[in-house]
Amino acid sequence: MTQFRQIDLKNKIKEKKLHLILDLDHTLLHSFNMENFGKDKMSEIFTTKDLQKNLFFFNEFNMVTKLRPFVFDFLKEANNLFQLWIYTMGTRDYAKRMAKLIDPDETLFGCRIISQEDCTIRGQKGLDVVYADEKTILIVDDTVSVWSNHLRNLINVNRFNFFGTSKYMKEREFEDYELSNVFYLLKKTHTMFFDPKIGTTEIIDRDVRDYLKLAVNEIFSNM
Repeated sequence: MTQFRQIDLKNKIKEKKLHLILDLDHTLLHSFNMENFGKDKMSEIFTTKDLQKNLFFFNEFNMVTKLRPFVFDFLKEANNLFQLWIYTMGTRDYAKRMAKLIDPDETLFGCRIISQEDCTIRGQKGLDVVYADEKTILIVDDTVSVWSNHLRNLINVNRFNFFGTSKYMKEREFEDYELSNVFYLLKKTHTMFFDPKIGTTEIIDRDVRDYLKLAVNEIFSNM
């Protein structure tokens, strides 16, 4: 495993790519049990055409799924800078079905799909099942607690809760720019990591977690 990660590290540096692990639920999409799908929600969807975009029903899971705004643009742009992974606490069948939904041509994730069956610690996500060096990995997830051993790699995002009760669905659809904001941070981190003028460390010896911290500090200092 260590030897494989060293080979991958050299290849990724040569390609100018890093690794990006993406959560599914409440990060890239929101799935909701149809048994809890009340008449008011159903009525709002079928009387509001804009809400029907990127909305999918899955009888096999008895659920409805809404994709987060800008998800396809986000994945397309992120794929230019990172090798993409899915890491979900959902089942393998669910993970593969959602991967097919957001990556219909199977050009983004390939076989890099990790589900609850792959986790080595119950209730936790770990990088021990990812075939890459931790210092080349960034994570995007709405839940901090499942990454307790890898907080420095984590970009925590606001939950996408499309079927929640705090706001009308139409407002959640048109006010969510989270993925656009996340990509801005990812791109800045990637740029800083590969910039030979930043720091004195050779790129192959760099740790993306240090550059994520630098990027966050720079963004907040300019706000």
